[in-house]
Amino acid sequence: MTDDTAPINDPPPTAPGVATHEMTGQEDLAADDEEAPLPRGPGRLLRLCTGVDESVLAGVPSERPRYTAMGGVVFGTAAMAMVSMTYALICVFDGFRLFTVGVVLVWGLFILSLDRWMMAGGPIRGGYGAWRKVLPRLALSVALGMIVAEPLLLGVFHTAIQERVDRDRATEITDRESRLRDCNPTPGTPAAAEPEVTGPACEGFRLVVDGSPEPVQQELTATIENEKTMRSQFDADAKTHASLQEKARLECNGTPGDGLTGKYGEGVNCKRLRKEADDFYAAHHMAETNQRLTELTDKINKLNQDLATAQRTYDANRNDAINRELDKIRARHKGVGLLERFAALHDLVGEDSYVHATQWGLRIFLIVVDMLPVLLKAFTGETPYDRLVAEQIHRREDLEKQRTETRLAQQRNVESFRRHRSALQGQAWRRTLSQELRVRLGNVDADRQEMLAARERFLLRAALGPAIAPDDPEDTQELIIEPAPGGDR
Repeated sequence: MTDDTAPINDPPPTAPGVATHEMTGQEDLAADDEEAPLPRGPGRLLRLCTGVDESVLAGVPSERPRYTAMGGVVFGTAAMAMVSMTYALICVFDGFRLFTVGVVLVWGLFILSLDRWMMAGGPIRGGYGAWRKVLPRLALSVALGMIVAEPLLLGVFHTAIQERVDRDRATEITDRESRLRDCNPTPGTPAAAEPEVTGPACEGFRLVVDGSPEPVQQELTATIENEKTMRSQFDADAKTHASLQEKARLECNGTPGDGLTGKYGEGVNCKRLRKEADDFYAAHHMAETNQRLTELTDKINKLNQDLATAQRTYDANRNDAINRELDKIRARHKGVGLLERFAALHDLVGEDSYVHATQWGLRIFLIVVDMLPVLLKAFTGETPYDRLVAEQIHRREDLEKQRTETRLAQQRNVESFRRHRSALQGQAWRRTLSQELRVRLGNVDADRQEMLAARERFLLRAALGPAIAPDDPEDTQELIIEPAPGGDR
């Protein structure tokens, strides 16, 4: 007899002839054979870099040396990438920083994981499919090889690059200083008026220097011009005055000549000529002019001293301004950046053919080293390990397919069982309701019969009256009809 009250969620009974692990799908995939203990040591760590499965490799122990060597290649490329990144970060940040350890480790793990992924892929067989697998991996390896190779090249040519950078920096400072001095001559000098200084060639090289001697130079130039003009006039007047004095002297001495009397003594002509000389001297203010020339000469001497002092002050201020500009360049030259090293290496390559050949030889070597994991995978072809892995994958796929089919059949059986049990529980519930309905209808009929009997006695008593015995217990009781539960009155 079926139990209609069994819970819906109870698991169905195990099907006859079906094992429990087949019903649940929890069987152990490794139950086919006993696994031998896996080897330990550095060789296993190197093989781990190739993504090899040691449990599968245990079936072909002769392949272990091959995969150990391949793991060493993968580890070597990752180590080379870490060294390259370390040197690049030291160049970028001008020295070692603590956070570079984390960056280098992450970069090394990335390269190791990438090479491991390329090594762990399926075997590369011949034909068009081989090129489809090899070319993308080779392109990726070349790109990574170039990234890894460049910092290592900088490390190889470190000494030559450092010397080149120092020489270029010294040349830059010398050229800058020379250009600043040429474009900032002393104001007021002829060099300051040259077209090269005032033209666009000196744009960006002009400095603002305090203490310019130009006002003193301008005043000195004006004073010298004034002194020259005044002295020229004074010299002409002095020459005329000297000629008049000489003529008066000759007349007074009685020297014969043109316009002279030839008589000795201070006669009328002697006095007249002397008076003409004195009148010319007074009329042309030669005494005042001579005094003014003396003052101008003293002023020129003082202005020359002031100009020399102003020029020394200006030169000192200009030197300070130039040094400040050069200090900015020296501050930028404190560390040798990565781009500056690349530029120096480019200059060295362009100047020396030997360096050019050496650079390309090292670059190609480093790129090929970084490509070795892919090349080894391509050249190795299909190995016994690859065949075992393919066979195991195929077996696991079949087993997983069978297990999935078993689970689906089990789920269908469970659903069928649940539907059948639900149908049985529905039938039991309907029978229970039908029985309760019959009981309630029976109660209603009994109440109705009792009500009719009571009504009949009441009518008989009303009709017969005293004919009914007084000691009849039914005659003395009050007629009370209680409705049945769920029924009508």
